[in-house]
Amino acid sequence: MEDKINNEVLCILRYKEDSKEIILDYEPIESFFKEEAQTLDNLCNNEKYSISDILNYIKKNPKFNQLNGHYKYCTKLDGTYQGFSVNVDEELLRIKETELILFQNKKDNPETFNFEEEIINIKDNIINKFELWFKAYDINKAYRKCYDSEKILTFSHRINGWSNPEYKLNDNFSIEVKTNFGYGNSSYFYIKVRYKNIDITPISEWINYEIAKFSEIIRYSKSFAIRVYVGTYNGKRIFKPIIENCRWKDAMEYTKDACNCSQKSEIEFIEKYVIEECEKMVSGLEDIMNKSNFTFIGEKDSHYQVDKNGHYLIEFRGEKVSGALDFISKIIEYNKIAQINSFILRVETVNKEIQPILLNEAKLICDKLIKLNEELRILNPTYLKLQKENSDYNKKKELLKLDLIKNDIFTVSKVDLTFLNLKFNELYPEYSNFEQEFKRVYFEYKALKEKIINLEKVKKNIIVYENKINEYFKTNNRA
Repeated sequence: MEDKINNEVLCILRYKEDSKEIILDYEPIESFFKEEAQTLDNLCNNEKYSISDILNYIKKNPKFNQLNGHYKYCTKLDGTYQGFSVNVDEELLRIKETELILFQNKKDNPETFNFEEEIINIKDNIINKFELWFKAYDINKAYRKCYDSEKILTFSHRINGWSNPEYKLNDNFSIEVKTNFGYGNSSYFYIKVRYKNIDITPISEWINYEIAKFSEIIRYSKSFAIRVYVGTYNGKRIFKPIIENCRWKDAMEYTKDACNCSQKSEIEFIEKYVIEECEKMVSGLEDIMNKSNFTFIGEKDSHYQVDKNGHYLIEFRGEKVSGALDFISKIIEYNKIAQINSFILRVETVNKEIQPILLNEAKLICDKLIKLNEELRILNPTYLKLQKENSDYNKKKELLKLDLIKNDIFTVSKVDLTFLNLKFNELYPEYSNFEQEFKRVYFEYKALKEKIINLEKVKKNIIVYENKINEYFKTNNRA
């Protein structure tokens, strides 16, 4: 059924008959243009019918005018430039103008212009466009039906743009369906659960993902985008969010389970959605302090392992441990519904533990940077000298190339590089040894520069993390 969501059915939540229990269900999307779609398909796929026949059929059927309007309809939830406006009369005029151009092209180029193929393309475009318009019209009608029904609590959609309707499912429980479809990489699909006016936040994601942002995690209770691996940056895997209509079923099931759990047992709900989340994050922090091999959630909820060593391990520990302090204000909110002071103390303890480690690591990196910068200073004159010599050789090679072109050995557009290099080496036999030396020094210089830049970045991050810890304890008067 998942593949039919937002195509043939809407995925909905409603109350079970004579019960407070919420169930997942499906609301059919009625086809209001079924007969018209079939007729259009027959006309467009039969060569005996012309474009004029198709246009006349549409003109004579006033029902098509019901399609006119603007549709916030996403053909692809994470696509760009979604949504469209429909004006049937303007579309018919455009199709007629295109047909006239084809007739003119046929007249001007009778032997080369494939008129029949172009007519087939126009017919295919007519079918595709009107099918899209029918779908957008039908789903809008389905939305309205759901809005008007008191039995339906919430429903799936494919509306482009920002939206965050909130649904109060009972006195203690509400959800916010936060979507931003049709904006490419900026698209998102979140469910935010609110229990007794407290936002439920998946704080364990801080540990579960190698790259995680506090500002993003606190926006939702669960994200329903699918992560797809796109590459590596600064040694970390980068993922792109993909949003598909089938994920509405997962979103509705998550909401249903959370709401039903809260109604069945407050203790069970708090244990699963609050205590367990806090425990996963805090125990994860404690593990980070003792491990160098980590498992993270990757593509499509699969897992991957990463080894971190040396300064980069300390940097990673500092990022995760100090970053967890941001969540303390969130954990304190839970104090209204659960005993969570022990989690705050454990987060503070692990931060106290790492603080001197960060200070020591920053000093070690400073010492290493002094040595590396000294090596670079010593190497720099040799590098600059060889760089100038290499530039001089390049100028000589360019002059040789121009001379060979002038003597018609080859042309500007067709230079024989093998022949050019052969002639150049004959004129400058010492160049081969120079080139080897230049490459050796160049790569040594480049490696030193990269090492210094990377260590400067790590040192800066480590200092930021230590300062954050220091500021937390200073501001909160925590010894």
